[in-house]
Amino acid sequence: MKPKHTTFKPLTLEDRCTILSGINQGDTYRSMAKAIGKAPSTVAKEIRLHRTLVSRCQLPLACADYWRCQRGRTCSLSCSDYRPSLSGCL
Repeated sequence: MKPKHTTFKPLTLEDRCTILSGINQGDTYRSMAKAIGKAPSTVAKEIRLHRTLVSRCQLPLACADYWRCQRGRTCSLSCSDYRPSLSGCL
């Protein structure tokens, strides 16, 4: 019995751009994978291995209203809606 041989084909730049577009649109791994003809696990691995976490907020989670923010989560101490978080995590 011959061993099963799988050919590894790296993602192309176009595939990666499609994944990035899907992330920005809030698509699921499954829908992004379908768009590029790969398995959802491939998309998940690509995102996990190459992601960089970026916070738009200067004081992430420091404001008690962070998750309900109507100002695009651009927190600053001068914001009229800023309320210090009482979570004790900061």
